[in-house]
Amino acid sequence: MYEYDPREPEYVWRYEARCSDPNNYPPNENGERVVDTNLFFPPRNKDVYKIKADMAKAICWGTAETPMCPVRKECLLYAVKIDDEHGIYGGMSHRERAHLVRKHARQVKDGLTTKSFRQWVMDGDDGTEDKARQFLKAVPRHEENPNETPGQYRTVYLGPAREGT
Repeated sequence: MYEYDPREPEYVWRYEARCSDPNNYPPNENGERVVDTNLFFPPRNKDVYKIKADMAKAICWGTAETPMCPVRKECLLYAVKIDDEHGIYGGMSHRERAHLVRKHARQVKDGLTTKSFRQWVMDGDDGTEDKARQFLKAVPRHEENPNETPGQYRTVYLGPAREGT
C-alpha cells in the first residue's frame, strides 16, 4: 500500500496507521474519501473541537464496525516523546496524554510499577484499552449531514444499541 522510506526507520509504524488510509475518513462534500490530517488538529473553538476530536479518536480507537488502529500505541508514544501540545495522537488529546504520563509517574513513585513508560503502555498497563471500551460505549460519532450545508454535523451513536433507542 505504501512505500517504505529507509530514511525514517524509527517511524516505519506510520505506514500501518489507520489515519493514513482515506477509506477511514468520512466522505467530503464531493463524496470522496481523502486523508484529512486537519481532523487530528481540531480548532480551539469549543463548539467544533469535540466534534472533530471525536471523529479523529474514532479513527484511532475504532468503532463498533471498525478495528482499533494497529499502531495506536506507537503513535501515542511518539506524541509523548516529542511533547506535542496540539493534536490527537493515539486517540488522546494533549491533556489526556499529560494525565497518562502523570499516572505512570505516580505508579512508579508508589512502587506499583518499575516499567518504563514505553513498556507500561506497550504492555497495556496504562488502562487505555479500558478507555477504548468507554469511548465505544459513550462517545457519539459526528458526521457531516448530507442534507445540510457542508460543515454542519449530525450525531450518530457508535456503540451497541442503548435502551429506548
